[in-house]
Amino acid sequence: MSKTRRWVIILLSLVALVLIGVNLADRDDEQTEVVNTSDPTYKSDHSDTVVYSPEGALNYRLIAQHVEYFSDDGISWFTQPVMTTFDTDKTPT
Repeated sequence: MSKTRRWVIILLSLVALVLIGVNLADRDDEQTEVVNTSDPTYKSDHSDTVVYSPEGALNYRLIAQHVEYFSDDGISWFTQPVMTTFDTDKTPT
């Protein structure tokens, strides 16, 4: 193996090691995103939800002016909700 080839391999190896070190050092500087748990996960204006039973019959219908869902607590808040349930004969109650 010639001396020139050996020096090129050593130089390229050093460059590769430096680039790996720089890449690993950049990962430590990343800031984690701070999530405010008091904010809702999503909001919706005028929600119209229709739910069916496993047999395919209409189970209930929920209409709300505004909806906020909090995933940390698993809670949904509805503003002016109107819920219509349906019995097995598909009669609204």
